Amino acid sequence: MYSIQKVSDMLGIPGVTLRAWETRHHIVNPLRSAGGHRLYSEEDIAKLRWVKKRMAEHGMKIGEIAQLLKEEKKPSGLASASDGDENRRALCEARIDERLYAALIAFNTEEANEIIDLALSLHGYEKAFHEIIAPLLVRIGTDWEAGKLAVAQEHFASQLVLQRFLQIFRLLPVDRRLPVAVAFCPPGEHHHLGLLLFSLFLRKKGVDVIYLGPDTPYEGLDQIIRLKNVRAAVVSVTDPRLVGALMDWVEQSLARHPELDVLLGGMGLAEPSVKRRQRDRVHYEDSVNWETWYRLHFIS
Repeated sequence: MYSIQKVSDMLGIPGVTLRAWETRHHIVNPLRSAGGHRLYSEEDIAKLRWVKKRMAEHGMKIGEIAQLLKEEKKPSGLASASDGDENRRALCEARIDERLYAALIAFNTEEANEIIDLALSLHGYEKAFHEIIAPLLVRIGTDWEAGKLAVAQEHFASQLVLQRFLQIFRLLPVDRRLPVAVAFCPPGEHHHLGLLLFSLFLRKKGVDVIYLGPDTPYEGLDQIIRLKNVRAAVVSVTDPRLVGALMDWVEQSLARHPELDVLLGGMGLAEPSVKRRQRDRVHYEDSVNWETWYRLHFIS
């Protein structure tokens, strides 16, 4: 959480303006400390950054932006457009997910980032990723597999979303009192959407997550676990052919690192041909509650 002075310094917006945007236009609604001081969240900052960008780049007035945000929050997901503002009309005409899909498959970086900014400002990063961006990436992947999209379109969408994810990831503060986690996909595994979402969940809790991402070689993981005193390894796999080697790594790592716990997830583990190895310190994401697992391994 950030004070009004910190937000003013970060965004270059005077404190008196921030107060006016809150009280007159209801752009944000920061929490209050016990002493009555404003406390701004990451979602508040994302929304304020988006508002400032709309004013600077599109010449919109704060009242127009407030109305735009109000319309976007309507249950239909549709907003009416005002005359004389073509950019605003285009932004309002369709649902956010449809607009984002169109921007991504058209390789339109600026428009895609602008729509993601809007989604973050309206819904916050967690809801935006889980309910808008993640399903959209699944749709793009499905369309690519069906031959409706080129591989370049799928790669562009994945990389742009990954960049935005890492930006938010870096902004979230780390609680050094909590154990460290490492997150990766095994060699040959390139689908890491689920891993991204779970890592974001942990980072929001303050966990220092070393995100290694897709296609991570097993060589060098021992060194990372020892060097950073890693207590939890989170691994995602969608290809069942990779599970055997992964399970071998798990067995070896548990033997080498008595304090390590492993959480395994991904569709590759749901295949009927895959035999899960049941043992202490190995957990499966589809059979545990995220919050319960977090509290068990990072709080207790």
